[in-house]
Amino acid sequence: MHGECGTIPKEKNHRKLQKLEKEIISMRKITGNNTLSRRLVLIFLGMMMMIMLTIIIYYFAAYENSMEELTASYANNVLEDAIASVDKEIENLVENTKRLGSWPDIYGFLDADNTTRLEMLRTVRAQLSAYVSYNSNIANVFLVDRQGSKISGAPVEENEAYSEIWMEYQWVSQNYDLASPFRNVVLTPHHEGVQRNGYFCILLPIYKDMAAPKDSDYLGAVVVVCSRQILDGILPMTTAGKMAIMEDDKVIFSNNQSLTYILENEPGKMDVVIDDSEVRLITGEIASTGWQAYLICTRENLEEKMADIRKNCVLISILGMLVLIILFRLSYRSFVQPMQQIVFQIKGVDNFNKRIERPATADAEFIQLTDAINHMLEQNEQLSNDIVDARLAYYRERMLFLQTQINPHFLYNNLQCIRGMSARGNTGAVREMVTCIADIYRYGSVQNPETTLAEELGCLELYSKIIRIRYNDCFTVRMECTEEAKDCRLPRMCLQPLVENSIIHGFNEANRPTGQVVIHASVSDGKLWIEICDDGGGMSEEQVCRLNTPDKRDLEQNSHLGVENVRSRLEILFGEESTVIFESVVEKGTCVKLCVRQNMNI
Repeated sequence: MHGECGTIPKEKNHRKLQKLEKEIISMRKITGNNTLSRRLVLIFLGMMMMIMLTIIIYYFAAYENSMEELTASYANNVLEDAIASVDKEIENLVENTKRLGSWPDIYGFLDADNTTRLEMLRTVRAQLSAYVSYNSNIANVFLVDRQGSKISGAPVEENEAYSEIWMEYQWVSQNYDLASPFRNVVLTPHHEGVQRNGYFCILLPIYKDMAAPKDSDYLGAVVVVCSRQILDGILPMTTAGKMAIMEDDKVIFSNNQSLTYILENEPGKMDVVIDDSEVRLITGEIASTGWQAYLICTRENLEEKMADIRKNCVLISILGMLVLIILFRLSYRSFVQPMQQIVFQIKGVDNFNKRIERPATADAEFIQLTDAINHMLEQNEQLSNDIVDARLAYYRERMLFLQTQINPHFLYNNLQCIRGMSARGNTGAVREMVTCIADIYRYGSVQNPETTLAEELGCLELYSKIIRIRYNDCFTVRMECTEEAKDCRLPRMCLQPLVENSIIHGFNEANRPTGQVVIHASVSDGKLWIEICDDGGGMSEEQVCRLNTPDKRDLEQNSHLGVENVRSRLEILFGEESTVIFESVVEKGTCVKLCVRQNMNI
């Protein structure tokens, strides 16, 4: 019965909810198209344009009196990019040199005897020549063994500037002892050749392939001669600013003669005059070489260009504000006002019978929206009625189930006793006991789940007769109730299971030969208060806590059946404020307190 009572209404309500969701989706599609959506998009675009124009105006106004900072910031960015380019190119040259020194033929040539070297000479020279040919930033490369013998990557007949590059090697050999191994890659200072071409060299030592080579394991070195023209490739003359690079006190690169003159003749001066303009030099160090980079960045007619931009921004902002005001007025009349009327009416809907009126000035979208809301209210009204009917039907069937659940529980506890008395021939007691049981069943079988306390006490009087017959007057039930309490209402057959618990658990299981159950009832604050107290064996704190903790699973598992049955019916008929509370002390007794709220609308 419990499983069948809510299935059909639940499926019916679910179908209605799905239909209502489709109506809401349809309403959203209606309001998401046509002129309303276009107006919302126009409002959004207008606001975005206004915000962007405000940011632009603020940006240029904030920097109106800080042109020098703006120029310096731009120059710093250009200088950082140039320094990064030089650093990257130098690092690439160093890495390429390391890879050259690790080539198997190069390493094998340095580690071989003279006979083997003669056989490998042509191959090694060809590799060095190819390395020079495919690296435009390299003027030449020399392979030097530990005795000082060298191989060039650029033969005389193939390179007219070989003599100058040879002089560069001579300069390196004079300033660096190639016979003494260097532990790391060496980048030599800038050096001018005979024809005033600038060079610097990368010196790479080569050791035997072992974990910790010593000086005696030195095989030779690779000398890579790099031309100053490498800087011309990295920093072309068309760079965004006037730039120069210095090594110590020498200018090794410059794309402006005036800047070169100032750096050579007025070192350390940062505020200078170039091309009849007072400018400030910005400097930065190239970490991989130790060179110092200088830059002057000029932006011609910067103030004039910014003034034109500001003027255009102001004009566009004014135009944008006018467009935004027009869009706002149109949207307010066609969107905001109708929406306010609808919202105001929705706030006033306090029952399902009220309907939303169409706004006086509204487009088709709002008319459809109003009709959709009214349709949704009608659906909600019908759905609410169905839910209420289904819930009432469920509660009625649930109450019948709980009420009938008590009857077999009461009957099973007395049939064995009747059998025993019949076997002893005590027919009078059997007849009286069967009569009481029949009257109790007649009382409990009434369809109305509620009764008055007076009727419930009458049922208890019948049950107390059964107790006296079963236990030879060892246990008594005494009732103390006010007249006002007797007219109060409570669930039918709710006191008998609690009194029965006192007899069975409080006296019999506790081995108490005699005992008394006292029932006291009174009314206070619109609630009926009932106490059922016994002087039996009592219960432990754990048992009391278990009984005071409602658990619907106890009904399904027949655990504490009578207690949970009473508690469930109290909650269904008289609300959650109606409770059952147990208090007990071991060896002193147990007291069950019922609180039944009156004047409930069922």
